[in-house]
Amino acid sequence: MIEQLEATLADDFSLENLQVYGDALQAIGDPRGHLIAIDLHIAQHGANRDLEYRRRQRLRDWLELSHAVDPTKGPWRSVRFAFGFVEDLRAPLALQVLQSPAGRFVRAMSLSHGMPHVASVLDELGTAPRPWLDRLSILSRNKAAPPTSVWGSQAAVLEQAWIPSVIAATPRLRLLELAGNRLVRAFPHPHVSRLRVDGVDVLQAILEPGPAMPAVRELELTFAGAVDAPVLMERPWPSLVPVESFPAVTRLDLSENWKRGTTDTQASDFDVLSEVGIRDQLEELRLWGINSEDEWARFRRISLPRLRKLELEHEPGFEIALPGVSIAKVSAHWPRDPGALETVWAIVPGCPPIELRLQALIRQCSHARSWLAADAAVALETVWQTIEALPYGGPGYGLSSAILCRALGGLGYLDASHRDVRQWTELRDRVGSLRADCEVWMTMLEP
Repeated sequence: MIEQLEATLADDFSLENLQVYGDALQAIGDPRGHLIAIDLHIAQHGANRDLEYRRRQRLRDWLELSHAVDPTKGPWRSVRFAFGFVEDLRAPLALQVLQSPAGRFVRAMSLSHGMPHVASVLDELGTAPRPWLDRLSILSRNKAAPPTSVWGSQAAVLEQAWIPSVIAATPRLRLLELAGNRLVRAFPHPHVSRLRVDGVDVLQAILEPGPAMPAVRELELTFAGAVDAPVLMERPWPSLVPVESFPAVTRLDLSENWKRGTTDTQASDFDVLSEVGIRDQLEELRLWGINSEDEWARFRRISLPRLRKLELEHEPGFEIALPGVSIAKVSAHWPRDPGALETVWAIVPGCPPIELRLQALIRQCSHARSWLAADAAVALETVWQTIEALPYGGPGYGLSSAILCRALGGLGYLDASHRDVRQWTELRDRVGSLRADCEVWMTMLEP
């Protein structure tokens, strides 16, 4: 019976199905059933001290922790629990959680840490079935050469030994996100349908034919592994994304490549698009924008015979049209440049005002987008919309603490050792202790 309920829940992860599943688990004495019931009640009616206490107790029971450990504070903030599952598991405690009874119920992993530790986590990931894992994000922090158009003789940062066992252990993996350079040579998972790549050489299969990823239909490709970093390539531009590696891709997103090439050795999205190996099978394409009639002419010269939809984050100041192609304007999650506005102030009830540097948050957003959950992305967009709307010389606007908590919590660890993000860490910790209906005031004026 439990297996049937899990299959239903895997197809439709809804509150209604969680209710039925949780009741069945409680009937057989599984502590996850009580956890699901508590989280469902909180989702529908809000939290209180008694519920939070009982939730901590059940988490300890499930994770087999001592009563001295609070699984909602300290390093455990890197693990997000919800409805009896691990909604996001980050590197610091990944080994401990994977080796615990909760290891089977991890739904997403975000690994941004030293590569030896990440390699150990990936080895552990493949030692047991992980039937719920839907997203795997790996971000290399190794300082290496800038992304290039060739791998040469360099070894991959991560060896391939863990890949077959991880593929076998993750039958429901749908989203793979890789950031860095020269990270892995191939990841031929038969069920991954969406691939996000930040760094043109992070995956060798992007640069040259390799073991196919047969189910990938959507590819988001960012050439560089760092914000504003140019990608150095030699002409002629390489034929990226060979069809042998990605036979099923029909949607390509190049919108993060917003910095135009300014020299003969810097690649832009137009340079690469004309040579991309999968261009004959593309049906949907997303670009940062088209700036001029020259760029529009360059785009029209590119052969995209099956293109049916073109998305632009920035439309040109003139009318554009293509026969049989719908052209739509879409918005980014956050600004790439706050303009003249460099700092804002946050006023948290009962606390001194906090001065916040906007460029620091933009960099953190770019760093974290490989693992950013949908609800956190929506919350961040609300935060940015509020900041961008702040009136010059005016008193400011209020943001609910729940939205701020969701936005900043979704970014994971804000590294307090870096001076320019320490204030965002402080804000995240402060709003985490507020009621969901409290407001944090954002203003341009120094209080």
